Amino acid sequence: MEITPTLQSTRTTLLLTDHATYRTTLFHKIRTFRRQLGITSPKRGPYTPATLPLSKSSIHLLLLTSERAYAHAMVIKSTRPAASGAARKQTISKLHKAASTAGEITHSVETSISVGERDILEATAYKSLLKGMELFERRRWRECLTQFATARTAYSALSAAPEIVENEIDPAVKYAAYAAGVGGSPSTIAGEFFPSSMRGAVQAVQPSYFDTKERGEGVEPLREVTWQGRRANVDDSLGLLLAETEAAKEGLKKKVGVVAEDFDPVLAASADAADAVKRAIEELEREGLDEGDSRMQSLRVVDLKVNYQLVSWRAGRNRVLLGEKDGLGEVGGSRAQKVGRYRTNSVLLDAIVQGIEGVKQFRGAMRDEEFVRELDAAIAYFRAVRCAVVAASHAVLGRHANALALLSRAEELAREAGEGGEAVGVPTLAVSGDEVGKLRDVVGVALRKAHARVQLERCRDGEFTEGKLAVKKLETSPSVDLKKLVNYPVGIHCVPVKPIFLDIAWNYIDYPAQQEQEPVKEKKRGWFGFGR
Repeated sequence: MEITPTLQSTRTTLLLTDHATYRTTLFHKIRTFRRQLGITSPKRGPYTPATLPLSKSSIHLLLLTSERAYAHAMVIKSTRPAASGAARKQTISKLHKAASTAGEITHSVETSISVGERDILEATAYKSLLKGMELFERRRWRECLTQFATARTAYSALSAAPEIVENEIDPAVKYAAYAAGVGGSPSTIAGEFFPSSMRGAVQAVQPSYFDTKERGEGVEPLREVTWQGRRANVDDSLGLLLAETEAAKEGLKKKVGVVAEDFDPVLAASADAADAVKRAIEELEREGLDEGDSRMQSLRVVDLKVNYQLVSWRAGRNRVLLGEKDGLGEVGGSRAQKVGRYRTNSVLLDAIVQGIEGVKQFRGAMRDEEFVRELDAAIAYFRAVRCAVVAASHAVLGRHANALALLSRAEELAREAGEGGEAVGVPTLAVSGDEVGKLRDVVGVALRKAHARVQLERCRDGEFTEGKLAVKKLETSPSVDLKKLVNYPVGIHCVPVKPIFLDIAWNYIDYPAQQEQEPVKEKKRGWFGFGR
């Protein structure tokens, strides 16, 4: 029947659009299916109920109808205020309709002889998914956990729909488990709330599923935790979560060419462990247990370790997103693209700094001076990188004075970062000596460039423009003056030179003072002294 593949291909529309557009798309698909099956009502004709024969098209029609009701519920939930009682009732009503239609699919598949066990499990998983969403909106947490556990286990056994498990089931399971006061990772909760009546259906599709445990199951729980020279005992439930975290960490270290998505399993396991420790501390506080009690002290040690590791893995993921040299590498593209990339890197670095400062707020963190110095050195390093990144964006925009000030601050912070530690394979919060050295080299080169650009700007803005050019005062040079040798910025300027036409015209110019006087000739006289 291809229920799950059809569901996946249909929901790919949500990757590009919203639920309103998704609902409109489903409406047109349903109308096309009804026309193909010949069950469209004539214009102005009566609506007559008809029983459709079981076929692939009829199952897909029911699936699209259920998805349309689900999309309608999500539209109502996203467009109306969450506090509105009418909106919540309408959302529950549409989800109930979607779950009922999915139940019809399951009933049709189960009563058919020509359908295999895989199709039955796919239909059951889809029905449990929508029923779990309905119960989630009704705030019936344990019942919705049972439905989500069924859907998650079924999809895991089918090795299908991983994006539905990751994006829809797991977040809802975490929220419902927290509201119900249940601890553990999604896989652990799914194993706890999975109904035993469904084991046969899962084993019919994959007989060895319950033998090869899901993530986290089969891992030996930790009994003791060591952190900064202190040891703390943990119970089985918390020790299992810590063991899952260690297993996820080892899996991450084995990968070559780590990308940001590879951090998701260890981040999820660390977050589950941190939530479980927080709930355990809150329970002991409600009991009125003193801070001097050994159980409370052990939980404080575990709490500090788990949260530090969570911040460390988040920082490692951000460093992978930053790229080469923690965001200090060359950035290509247009001017706007460069500025956008630098802005993104600045946000990632700021998140790292805030996470480290948050670790210092946990109880017991400030008592360890060596640990505090390590945190301060990491803060100085990432702040220096952030100053350098912001300075690069100012340089792209032509604000060289701002870039110079930021780079000067980055140089100071780089000196406070210390010498760093040993290099590690997977990026984390730890900073190696090579990384600190590269930071200082990059900042030093950028600082010299920024200083030169600022000096050129001062020349261009007129600080050294007073006075005449040297070429205009060649006749009066009483002393050596190295200022204003040339024009900057370069441009076309008038220069006093001797015109060439004067050389040609010189031969044809007579000056009165230099003219030769011709002798006066005596006039001829006539007879008897009279002139003619």
